[in-house]
Amino acid sequence: MRLLVLTLILGCNNCFSQSLMTRKTNLILNSSITKQRMDFFWNFGVKKRVNYFEVGAEVGIGVEKTFFQQSFSPHLELTTFYNIIQQEVNRKNGIVFGPGIILSGTTYKIQTPFRYGDILLAYQFCLGRKWKFFHQGGYGIMFESFRSNDGKIVSKAYNYCFKIGICYAMHV
Repeated sequence: MRLLVLTLILGCNNCFSQSLMTRKTNLILNSSITKQRMDFFWNFGVKKRVNYFEVGAEVGIGVEKTFFQQSFSPHLELTTFYNIIQQEVNRKNGIVFGPGIILSGTTYKIQTPFRYGDILLAYQFCLGRKWKFFHQGGYGIMFESFRSNDGKIVSKAYNYCFKIGICYAMHV
């Protein structure tokens, strides 16, 4: 009886386990276009993947504010994801999907400096093996701060993030 239970447990574990695309540590370089409530951003970044966890940082510029409103708008973004699905489809493609958190901030100055910070609950979807197409989306809270005649003003609002891009995974 014990042998039967042990066989069933191991058999079910093999049937439902995922084939990881790689258990090595990956260094991922990416470029993306992001749409948020206040602007479009063009970002470049790097991510580090160890097994299921992925942590990354990106820097970019606000396209609308920088190029059309003539006000330089730098953007910084920190991401962390837990990829619950890392499945090989065939030898050339794989699928990655998982939830995560995106922290981002941007600033620009018209007459007074404006600062924005975001905390977003997000997801990510990647398709490919070395060269990957990826999509990230999220929804959360945006904080805006600026100075006026009444002092420092801080307000909250809801924000979203829709990002598409390409990335290249290097095995380290």
